Amino acid sequence: MKASNLILSCFLWFVAAKGFSQNFTVNIKMDNVSLEQLFAEIEKQTDVNFLYRNEIVAGKRATIHAEKVAVSVVLDEALKSNGLQYTMMDNNLIVISPAVRAAAPVLQAQQLITGRITDAEDGLPVPGASIFIANTTVGTASDASGNYSLTVPGRGGFEIVISHVGYQSVFHKIETPQSSHQYDVALTINELQEITITANIRYRRSDVNLFWRTILGEKPSRNGMEVLNPEKVSYHLNSNNVLRVSCKEPIEIINHQMGYHIRYILQSFQYDYRDRVYTYYGKPHFEELIPRNSRQKDRWEKKRQEVYDFSFNRFLRALYRKQIQDDGFLLLEKDSLLRGKISPAIIEDILQITQDSARLTIGEPLVLICYAKPVTDQVIPKNFVEFTIKDPKYPMVEFLPQQITLYSDGTYAGELKIIEHPKSIIGLSSKVPVEYGELNN
Repeated sequence: MKASNLILSCFLWFVAAKGFSQNFTVNIKMDNVSLEQLFAEIEKQTDVNFLYRNEIVAGKRATIHAEKVAVSVVLDEALKSNGLQYTMMDNNLIVISPAVRAAAPVLQAQQLITGRITDAEDGLPVPGASIFIANTTVGTASDASGNYSLTVPGRGGFEIVISHVGYQSVFHKIETPQSSHQYDVALTINELQEITITANIRYRRSDVNLFWRTILGEKPSRNGMEVLNPEKVSYHLNSNNVLRVSCKEPIEIINHQMGYHIRYILQSFQYDYRDRVYTYYGKPHFEELIPRNSRQKDRWEKKRQEVYDFSFNRFLRALYRKQIQDDGFLLLEKDSLLRGKISPAIIEDILQITQDSARLTIGEPLVLICYAKPVTDQVIPKNFVEFTIKDPKYPMVEFLPQQITLYSDGTYAGELKIIEHPKSIIGLSSKVPVEYGELNN
């Protein structure tokens, strides 16, 4: 990275100028301390130096009792339970990064993606960049040479997201599944003028609430969806009554109900108050939290299962098996619904099964209603149309005309075109990772 970028970098990394030896030992007795405190104590006792990004260690703690124990042993104990790893470099440097997370073994197939992250201006490697597969728990960080490697869950297409504080995030869709992929990225610096538009902005509390309810599916709260860095989000309301929202770093979210740490990369958000139309794009990465006890673990798992029962992934898996009503979903023709009639879509007409996938072809808009229990005549109320359209009690999603390739594990290839309705199943509070649920099928 060139000298012109060093001013920015000094705010992103904690670095000291010492040297490293794997033979260093430490005497440490610390209970429930932050990782930052632990690293500082190790630096105090040795000639090592730690390099890490603030956001990957924020809120993470460890208890260490060690007498004349090697630094490597202390780090193994402290980092593993926190989903982190370390790399020992030259010049007494230890780089801390997220642990490489392999795809869950229950998925039917895997894909390998490798690549290198560099600075677009000078071509030098960018270490510590965050790389993850959208909507999964799979993620890693680039090493000192900018290289990375990930095992992708699922058989379908996927989206890789690359971010680093100070650089523009990169979203890249890979539509064609294959056993291995190579994807190199040259990151572009976030220019200062891109964020100065938020100076002298005018916005209202209602604008803030609209944004969070759209992204999260509910209002932020300390016991539900807690946003750790809301001050990093910028709002701009122009004279045309169009709200734009941006964030130059990952939005850090804790889902206390399901036990996930979510890092959401927002690319764009716009809401036009004149016609009540919003467009936004962003992708989450999930990290499972460590429960305090078995009670909390059971509570998290129960909630995850409840959310999964309504989830879009579960619907796609049920659709592949042609068992959507048995699994609690109703797919209807929109035109007939608007005329006051109940006309379920004929699955055989829209789904063509091939050897190892299925082709989903939707010619006219369809409406999906998620009941989370087997759909029978008793479940569907007599005033069904008024019940679903005017006063919806269940999550609804509209499918626009499209064609995608569907796989049995719930992944797909192609562009999914949907419109969210009230009680949407698309918000982050109603999402579980793509890998979740395969054990239950």
